[in-house]
Amino acid sequence: MRVRIDPDTCFHCGLCAEISPELFHIERVMVRATFERVPTGHEQACLDAAARCPRGAIWLAEVPTELLANVG
Repeated sequence: MRVRIDPDTCFHCGLCAEISPELFHIERVMVRATFERVPTGHEQACLDAAARCPRGAIWLAEVPTELLANVG
């Protein structure tokens, strides 16, 4: 699974870093994904952060279908 944050959509609330500090961090005035490819075992936390992002700024690709059943 891959993750990116759209810098034009993100308004730096830091919620993703609160939900999953091992995957997201605040760097100056930007929020960045620590990894482009999400490490094994952290996929659900990444999905949760993406689902709860108030601006929908977290972009995911190559999401395993078995994880999509748990979103919502």
